[in-house]
Amino acid sequence: MSDLQTPRQAEGAAATSLLKLLVALAAAAVILAQVLPGPPPAVGGAGAVGYGSETTGGAGGRVISVSTAAQLSEAVSASGPRVVQVAAGLYEVGQLRVKNPYLTLEGKPGAVLKGAILIVTSQVVVRGLSVLSGDENGDPATLDAVTINGMSGTVSNVVLDHLTMLWGPDIGGLAILGDV
Repeated sequence: MSDLQTPRQAEGAAATSLLKLLVALAAAAVILAQVLPGPPPAVGGAGAVGYGSETTGGAGGRVISVSTAAQLSEAVSASGPRVVQVAAGLYEVGQLRVKNPYLTLEGKPGAVLKGAILIVTSQVVVRGLSVLSGDENGDPATLDAVTINGMSGTVSNVVLDHLTMLWGPDIGGLAILGDV
């Protein structure tokens, strides 16, 4: 018997080798898709358009459940993508400063913050909270329940969703300052 292949046999061997390579590449792609994280999904979801549709917040990050004001302050101050879930209750926070990006702050029904939220960074989603700024938490001339402050740098991709903002000595609700 000869070690020489006919052209038809050579084509068949090449096709088999190519098919094996394609199967191996497809299997590698499936494994990599499961192992490598992709970009976090946008808040708006597939097909969303308009303001906020590119905001990721803390999607894809660690989930932190809080039930005290101290836990809330620590979770908001953390870095990296995170979803902070606030249990029902009253939290006296003074001024809750959001300075690190990639945060989703979610209030469960009945979650109330007594104080104010100051956002000075991008990629933030705040939803489902009642914020009562009150009259003893800071300068009454400038205090609002939620302030997005871009005076020290650009702040973008901030979504405020289903918030109740009450009892402020200034205008009580929302202030947007600077490059936002």
